[in-house]
Amino acid sequence: MRARVLCLVLALAALGGCQSTSASGSGSTPTPGPDTPHQTLRFRPVLIDPAIGEPHIAPSTSNPAPITDPAKAAHVRQAAQLADDPGAQEAAFASLDCSKPDPLKGKDDPTLPLAACDTGNQELLLGPVLLDGKAVDKASYLHDPDQNAWVINLSFTPTGRKLWADFTGTHEGAYVAMLVDGQVLSSPKINGRIDGDTQISGGFTEQSARDLAASINNH
Repeated sequence: MRARVLCLVLALAALGGCQSTSASGSGSTPTPGPDTPHQTLRFRPVLIDPAIGEPHIAPSTSNPAPITDPAKAAHVRQAAQLADDPGAQEAAFASLDCSKPDPLKGKDDPTLPLAACDTGNQELLLGPVLLDGKAVDKASYLHDPDQNAWVINLSFTPTGRKLWADFTGTHEGAYVAMLVDGQVLSSPKINGRIDGDTQISGGFTEQSARDLAASINNH
């Protein structure tokens, strides 16, 4: 089976316009054990910053007093008007410090937008969740020779596959963020409709890719 894969690009590289690729095989599917943690997988669209007319993907600035209380952080970073209110966006990013632990880790409201960080300590402005782990039938891990990297392969449920195909088919040229416990692993550009498996890259080692795949399978 050949899985059509999104061009997985991180942070500023996402704006470079790389192309979709393909990968063969679905990899190894780890079985969750009794000590396997559950990690929340979510897909969110990357929103356009109205001030620049492009997705907001920018280096995080140092914040000497980030909001660390989960309730207060949610109030600012998940404000309902975040998508189109520059003042709300400025306040949300001012509350972030991507170099420090996230008070919203695994606690973000899927129905609201979100100001979040990626693994490169960059800020992103994201819309409400469009897919979550319930849409995934199984997660496996494999070494992709084209990227020379360990990646996670996601096989969707029939409902998840249709939602993903419909979204990617109608949002060509847009960006989508793939998050685990509220942290963005990748923010790829959609180069066309994807009717099948999708892979996530994120600088994984073999062990970290296996562990994440197992935790995603731990529904």
